[in-house]
Amino acid sequence: MPKTNQHTDIQILAWAGWYPTAYCEQGIFIKKHLELLGQDFNIRTFHIAHKNHPFRWFKKEQLEESFGVVTIYYIPKVFGVKHLSYFIIPLLEAQKCKNISVFHLHSSFPYAVFTYFLRFISIDRFVATEHWGGFTDASGLYERQSSMMKRLYRKAIKTFDTVTVVSSFLKQVMQTKIGHPNIQVVPNVVNITPQQTPEKVSINRFRLLSIGNLDDKVKNYSLLLDVIHQVKAVVPDVSLDIYGSGKDEKFLRDRAEALGLLNTNVWFKGYVPNAVLTQQYTGYDAFILLSNYETFSIATFEALSYNLPVFISACGGPESFVNADNGIIVRTKNPNEIADLLLVFRQQVQQGKYLNVAHTLDYEFYRKETILKLFQKAYGIKN
Repeated sequence: MPKTNQHTDIQILAWAGWYPTAYCEQGIFIKKHLELLGQDFNIRTFHIAHKNHPFRWFKKEQLEESFGVVTIYYIPKVFGVKHLSYFIIPLLEAQKCKNISVFHLHSSFPYAVFTYFLRFISIDRFVATEHWGGFTDASGLYERQSSMMKRLYRKAIKTFDTVTVVSSFLKQVMQTKIGHPNIQVVPNVVNITPQQTPEKVSINRFRLLSIGNLDDKVKNYSLLLDVIHQVKAVVPDVSLDIYGSGKDEKFLRDRAEALGLLNTNVWFKGYVPNAVLTQQYTGYDAFILLSNYETFSIATFEALSYNLPVFISACGGPESFVNADNGIIVRTKNPNEIADLLLVFRQQVQQGKYLNVAHTLDYEFYRKETILKLFQKAYGIKN
């Protein structure tokens, strides 16, 4: 999408709760939103990261060609220092801007609590965008926070003019958890690709693709390995390529090896930068994801856009665009039952049921131009 530069007179101050740095891969979806906003607005961005060094506090300016400089503050993990920095740094960044039109907080928990003093600065509008799966019941991370922190957060977030969320599923969750009166759906930025002609599924093989962070509490890859182990008894040449890295990689590799799957039926392909990730969607029969929860799942959407039928768990976000015409949603955690459903799914794929799944997507809603207009609406700009 070319730069529009229609609203460069509008100054946005953005706090990215997560942001990809040399030390952390998380936050790529926030970065994509910022890249899009940078096409239309004058945007200043900062991120507060944490390092294990107990005393050193420093900042680094990271140049992003698409939307300018991101100032990254590295804060030592010392009791009290982190929370104090959450109060001080937004004020320091605000002083560097002239006439802030919108303060935009990307990932609101717990950071909304620390925006209190920004209310004493002349800022026209406060907007928060939420991606975090911690609000879901399946995660339980939000519910495990202290009663005081949750109370402070609910009070703070209700002072924001608009809260945007990345899926209708997350909207329902947030309405239940915080009860904000103005929650709008603004989806993640996805790569919309030319539709591919699917290859015919081999009678003997079944080539599966999965992409995700190797965090087993979220992605439940251990369950997926158990399912592949069951399917192997019927389809010996079933194969699963897993792209991604994360804290549970060794655990999952050991699990795959114990099941006799590692490098025979299951391959861990490692981390692939998001910019080239779409190259990995070709050469497979289907995409599979058995997450415990997802607020959106860009990988599932992009797989469908590449004409790959999908086999997913009932995990929230992707259920807004996965249906009987493009895949199967399983509502059980029993590996034997899932394996049986996966074999049925394989047969349906072989019979040509899912030849044109790319046509089932509502591309208009996920176009960058549409997402930008939705953000403009959240900013109070009338088109």
